[in-house]
Amino acid sequence: MSPLRVLAVLVAPVAAFAALAARYVRVGALGPDEGFYGMAARLAMRGRWPYRDFAYAQAHGFPYLHGALAEVAGFGLMPQRVLCAAYAGAAVLALGVAAQSGRRAFGLGLAAWAVAVSPGWVGKAALVQPCSMSGLFLMGAGAAALWMEAGRRRSWAIAGLGALAVACKLIVLPAALVLWGYEFRRTRSWVAPVVAMAALFVPFIAAAPGAWWFWNLGYHFALRGVDFRAWENYRDHLALAPSVLLVAAVAIRRRGPARVVLLAGLLGWAAQLPLQETHSDNAVPLVPLIALAAGELVAEWGPGLRVGAALVAGLLAPLAFRPPPLDPMLFHDLDEAAEVLRREVPPGRPLLTPLPVVALESGHDVLQGMEMGPFCVTSELPDARAWGLHLWTLPALEQQLPSVGAVVLTSQASTWDFYWSVPSLRPTPPEQRSSFFGAMREAGYRKVLQNSQVSVFVTR
Repeated sequence: MSPLRVLAVLVAPVAAFAALAARYVRVGALGPDEGFYGMAARLAMRGRWPYRDFAYAQAHGFPYLHGALAEVAGFGLMPQRVLCAAYAGAAVLALGVAAQSGRRAFGLGLAAWAVAVSPGWVGKAALVQPCSMSGLFLMGAGAAALWMEAGRRRSWAIAGLGALAVACKLIVLPAALVLWGYEFRRTRSWVAPVVAMAALFVPFIAAAPGAWWFWNLGYHFALRGVDFRAWENYRDHLALAPSVLLVAAVAIRRRGPARVVLLAGLLGWAAQLPLQETHSDNAVPLVPLIALAAGELVAEWGPGLRVGAALVAGLLAPLAFRPPPLDPMLFHDLDEAAEVLRREVPPGRPLLTPLPVVALESGHDVLQGMEMGPFCVTSELPDARAWGLHLWTLPALEQQLPSVGAVVLTSQASTWDFYWSVPSLRPTPPEQRSSFFGAMREAGYRKVLQNSQVSVFVTR
């Protein structure tokens, strides 16, 4: 093993990724979903089940797999971000390790660099969400399809890793189906993927079939108040990992098993583009798989000096796009709010807030039914149906004001403060929001903290 090769295609890209990821872990702007994903992990480790016991708008694998690690690292925003960045870093590391084979050094080394220096991907992979974990499993399924010897072990590896990827992020199912279908052509059997999916999904579907269907499918197809099919969102797709897409575009003309794996990733990406809620976060899990397959195709091809140099120059493509936003005050403001809440609110009193991340920082619980953060309110479902899905109506939430320890809201005009009605994400009626904020004043809530992130209200 050449020391120069180790440095060029393993140590250097991993170090580049680590430097970029550290930046986004520390000062990346807060994502609207980070709080509810982090809260779901904490609740799962307390024995509560997604769908049956709390709302969770995603497949259920992440709260358990990630939660088991967060149980050791901590459930605050920082340690959970570090874990999610580590899943992404493991994908870069795996590409670098695979590049140590002399034949694969350039192709997979290029793939490792293309992923590591994509701020759009790194910034999103470092957020507390299941994308980077799902992507690591999906890339593992692709690697098994490419490099494991034919036989039962390979079939079960592709099935199991693909099922874990889907259990973390359901939207990667089309990519997993392509990998399973490719293996079916060799084995003529669907037993392994069917068993793997059944083992991971049936217990949760059986525990709460209606809620499972709503949060995994019905909610996502009922979005009538938002439509992300706009140029700026498609540009975000391009900005996610432009170097990876460039390598894939050049390599896709080559033939071989790696082309099937590459098509699995590209099909999974393309399948999201027509959806009303298409956004680049959903493509994050597909980037490592695409990079793996494209790198393998380049390795098999062995391009000449000019083409190789052009591919290396393509690593500069992310410079053409705006990187993800930063917020240097994020952790200062969350720590400040957490300190106030620990001082003002006894541990047993829940918080009424659309920002579960604040409760993760302070160690409090959120009011039951508010685990989904900004997506915890409905104005279009009957009360009984809303409660069965672990949602609140604003009139019902008003009645909880005397029993909670504090109300925590965003400090600036925001759509996070009970603005969206689930499942359509149309605005909640203005009169209901006005009534709720008026009820806060009547209940005697006073502001004890306001910073650039949150405002904290208590009654004493």
